[in-house]
Amino acid sequence: MVNIKYFILLILININSQILKAQNIEEFITDRFELTLNSMNIQNPDNLKYIIIYDMKSKMESFSTYEDMANWWSMPYYINRELYKNQAIYALHHYDMIAPLWIKVSKSINNEKLIILEISFRFKEVNSILSHSPKNKTAPFSFHQPYYSFEDKQKRSGLIDYILLTLNDSNEFQEYFSKNPIKISEIVDHVNHLFNKGRYVFFPINFATDIENNQNTLKYGLKYDNVNSVYNLINSKFASEQQFKNVSDAVRFYFDKQFNYKIGNLSISTN
Repeated sequence: MVNIKYFILLILININSQILKAQNIEEFITDRFELTLNSMNIQNPDNLKYIIIYDMKSKMESFSTYEDMANWWSMPYYINRELYKNQAIYALHHYDMIAPLWIKVSKSINNEKLIILEISFRFKEVNSILSHSPKNKTAPFSFHQPYYSFEDKQKRSGLIDYILLTLNDSNEFQEYFSKNPIKISEIVDHVNHLFNKGRYVFFPINFATDIENNQNTLKYGLKYDNVNSVYNLINSKFASEQQFKNVSDAVRFYFDKQFNYKIGNLSISTN
């Protein structure tokens, strides 16, 4: 059966490519995402969940400042999380008029209610996206056959990342972790990963900016000294109060002193 909506959207996109080039990034991403989902014969897309992951086969090249900001300060809030369609669209376009250079769209092979969005590390404006894939009428989106399995360990990792970024203890998180609480060893791994990226100096990552903007509610933070390879427990005046040689000792001490092993109502196992 012919998908009439798909062809109508395709015709509208082809009417005037110059209009698309001037179109704002939100409309651009929304229209082409809708077109892609229709071409895949996705039924009731608003009832599905969407997972954003990085295309790890893409090359890690030198990026512009805007791309760095998108990758290190914006996208971490959305990677490996189950998002509603409107949340996924927002995540893909909301940082400063740029979007991933390509987005591979596929159905999850182990969950028919999940759509996988595999994105480039490169983020570009509309004109650059169109120039990169001139023959693709749904660029930056492209449909791929199902090949990716989103496992519970990835969901868990994505939720822990989000909790550590936002210090949020919503009911969703409390329910998910009620039977298998977050372990402090998992937090150590996540914090270590943040510091090892070389982009983050503080944990929480917004500790310094929150103080500068008078939004800080924490007495303490961690600061990684990459010159001396030590971890400092610092106060809200950025003074070091204690120093640690390894990240495990630093994180365990910090979560005891600052949080008493709880983020809101979310308990953290000391294992």
